Amino acid sequence: FPSHDTPSANFTANLVNLTIGANTGAAVTLIVNQGVTPYIANAVSLSGTGQTVNWQNTTTPSGNANKKDVISFTILNNNGTYLVLGQLTSFG
Repeated sequence: FPSHDTPSANFTANLVNLTIGANTGAAVTLIVNQGVTPYIANAVSLSGTGQTVNWQNTTTPSGNANKKDVISFTILNNNGTYLVLGQLTSFG
Protein backbone atom coordinates (compact mmCIF):
# COMPACT_ATOMS: atom_id res chain seq x y z
CA PHE A 1 0.00 0.00 0.00
CA PRO A 2 1.35 3.41 -0.89
CA SER A 3 1.67 6.09 1.77
CA HIS A 4 1.81 9.81 1.06
CA ASP A 5 3.29 12.25 3.56
CA THR A 6 1.82 15.75 3.82
CA PRO A 7 0.78 16.30 0.19
CA SER A 8 0.67 19.92 -0.97
CA ALA A 9 -2.50 19.63 -3.10
CA ASN A 10 -5.27 17.20 -3.94
CA PHE A 11 -3.92 14.61 -6.35
CA THR A 12 -4.88 11.86 -8.79
CA ALA A 13 -4.17 8.26 -7.85
CA ASN A 14 -2.57 7.20 -11.15
CA LEU A 15 -2.69 3.42 -11.10
CA VAL A 16 -0.40 1.93 -13.75
CA ASN A 17 0.28 -1.74 -14.44
CA LEU A 18 -2.89 -2.68 -12.59
CA THR A 19 -4.45 -5.54 -14.52
CA ILE A 20 -8.09 -6.20 -13.74
CA GLY A 21 -9.61 -8.91 -15.93
CA ALA A 22 -13.13 -8.70 -17.32
CA ASN A 23 -15.81 -9.23 -14.67
CA THR A 24 -13.32 -9.04 -11.80
CA GLY A 25 -12.26 -6.37 -9.35
CA ALA A 26 -9.43 -5.05 -7.23
CA ALA A 27 -9.05 -2.99 -4.06
CA VAL A 28 -6.48 -0.22 -3.67
CA THR A 29 -5.77 1.53 -0.38
CA LEU A 30 -3.82 4.78 0.08
CA ILE A 31 -2.69 6.12 3.45
CA VAL A 32 -2.25 9.88 3.58
CA ASN A 33 -0.34 11.33 6.55
CA GLN A 34 -1.95 14.74 6.73
CA GLY A 35 -0.36 17.99 7.76
CA VAL A 36 -2.08 21.18 8.93
CA THR A 37 -3.83 21.57 5.56
CA PRO A 38 -5.27 18.23 4.43
CA TYR A 39 -5.39 17.00 0.84
CA ILE A 40 -6.63 13.76 -0.69
CA ALA A 41 -6.52 11.61 -3.80
CA ASN A 42 -9.78 12.95 -5.21
CA ALA A 43 -9.45 11.33 -8.64
CA VAL A 44 -8.37 7.99 -10.13
CA SER A 45 -6.61 7.26 -13.40
CA LEU A 46 -6.12 3.72 -14.72
CA SER A 47 -3.03 3.60 -16.94
CA GLY A 48 -3.56 7.22 -17.97
CA THR A 49 -7.34 7.11 -18.42
CA GLY A 50 -9.37 9.13 -15.93
CA GLN A 51 -12.21 7.35 -14.17
CA THR A 52 -15.31 8.60 -12.41
CA VAL A 53 -15.12 7.98 -8.67
CA ASN A 54 -18.42 7.12 -7.03
CA TRP A 55 -17.83 8.33 -3.47
CA GLN A 56 -19.57 6.90 -0.45
CA ASN A 57 -22.56 9.15 0.39
CA THR A 58 -22.23 10.70 -3.12
CA THR A 59 -19.93 13.52 -1.96
CA THR A 60 -16.17 13.83 -2.43
CA PRO A 61 -14.78 13.77 1.12
CA SER A 62 -12.38 16.25 2.68
CA GLY A 63 -9.14 15.31 4.36
CA ASN A 64 -8.62 15.64 8.10
CA ALA A 65 -5.82 17.89 9.40
CA ASN A 66 -2.99 16.19 11.29
CA LYS A 67 -4.61 12.74 10.96
CA LYS A 68 -3.97 9.60 8.96
CA ASP A 69 -6.59 9.36 6.22
CA VAL A 70 -7.14 6.00 4.58
CA ILE A 71 -8.61 6.25 1.10
CA SER A 72 -9.95 3.02 -0.33
CA PHE A 73 -10.89 2.44 -3.96
CA THR A 74 -12.76 -0.66 -5.09
CA ILE A 75 -12.42 -1.03 -8.85
CA LEU A 76 -14.67 -3.36 -10.83
CA ASN A 77 -14.17 -4.20 -14.53
CA ASN A 78 -17.52 -4.76 -16.23
CA ASN A 79 -16.26 -5.99 -19.63
CA GLY A 80 -14.02 -2.95 -20.13
CA THR A 81 -16.17 -0.38 -18.33
CA TYR A 82 -14.78 0.41 -14.90
CA LEU A 83 -16.78 1.18 -11.79
CA VAL A 84 -14.70 2.94 -9.13
CA LEU A 85 -16.09 3.16 -5.58
CA GLY A 86 -14.28 5.44 -3.13
CA GLN A 87 -14.36 6.03 0.59
CA LEU A 88 -12.27 7.83 3.19
CA THR A 89 -11.76 6.88 6.82
CA SER A 90 -9.72 8.96 9.26
CA PHE A 91 -7.55 7.70 12.13
CA GLY A 92 -5.69 9.39 14.95
